[in-house]
Amino acid sequence: MKVKVQKNRPWLKAVQVLIALLLAAAALLLLWRPVSRLVYRKFYAFAATGIRIPGLDDALVPQGIWMDGGDTLVCGSVEGEGAYIYTVKADGSVKKCFLTDGAQPIRNHVCGLAVLEDTVIVTAEDKVFAFSLDRIRTASSADAVRSFALAQHASFVNVDGDVYIGEIHYSPHYVCEHTHTSADGNVTNAVLCRYDGAAFLAAIRDENAPVPEPAAMYTLPDKVQGCVVKDGLLLTVSSWGLAPSEYRVWALPQEAAGEMNGVPLYELDRSTLRKSFAGPLMAEEMALSDGTVYVMHESAASKYMIGRLLGYTRVFVMPWSEITAP
Repeated sequence: MKVKVQKNRPWLKAVQVLIALLLAAAALLLLWRPVSRLVYRKFYAFAATGIRIPGLDDALVPQGIWMDGGDTLVCGSVEGEGAYIYTVKADGSVKKCFLTDGAQPIRNHVCGLAVLEDTVIVTAEDKVFAFSLDRIRTASSADAVRSFALAQHASFVNVDGDVYIGEIHYSPHYVCEHTHTSADGNVTNAVLCRYDGAAFLAAIRDENAPVPEPAAMYTLPDKVQGCVVKDGLLLTVSSWGLAPSEYRVWALPQEAAGEMNGVPLYELDRSTLRKSFAGPLMAEEMALSDGTVYVMHESAASKYMIGRLLGYTRVFVMPWSEITAP
């Protein structure tokens, strides 16, 4: 009688382990969606989903967002190509516009977007690019009508009459040099700069005009990716990697704590913090329109994929009144 000898097949065991890991990952993803509503319950108490983030199928890494009338504008970059602004119309149609400066593709890390009257402002690293809003809406490409460097990093932008441009600090990845130690010993390195809206627009329209100088600075905590300013309140969102995003509501201080580079400096600290809550990972810039805050997540990009798997491919919408309620 012959005894059948089992052949040693190490590859089979490896395949079985891989299948088990894939099944476990799939189970975690299926469970995460309902679980996330418990983890981020304060966020989901008033957050709903809006339009699908445009450009994801083109490998766009979404960064900046702005609402203009019934249109949604989203900016970002496609690796190896350059920067784009996508416009989503109220009827759902989508148009994309390739951005250039001096007829050359913009290779800077495009990350902020806002509209000031008839001009689209795009922030990228330490530079500001300005484009015709009409051309962004109607053409397949747009060349900057003016670009200039600021005396700060230009990571995100918001417009509320005045222009607010903020920078992200997270050493060693992003290093800012506006270091300040508050009275309570808190050390910050990034600032949010407020520029007079009329002066900023004049600098865009007149190439001979001087580069805008900030009228005020506000200290910022690390990892801030976007902000909204309204009615004396400031909403910021901080995010990095797989950690939850953190939303904070601040009361803008009325008295300066001192000066930085000759500009009045205001401290955002525990005394001005009104509220905070956690949200899904990798939140980026925010925009406010008609009492609603809009925010999207970089994690939805094909570069990361995790946002697609977790269901973060749509813009989140949140009522300003509920965000800022005590």
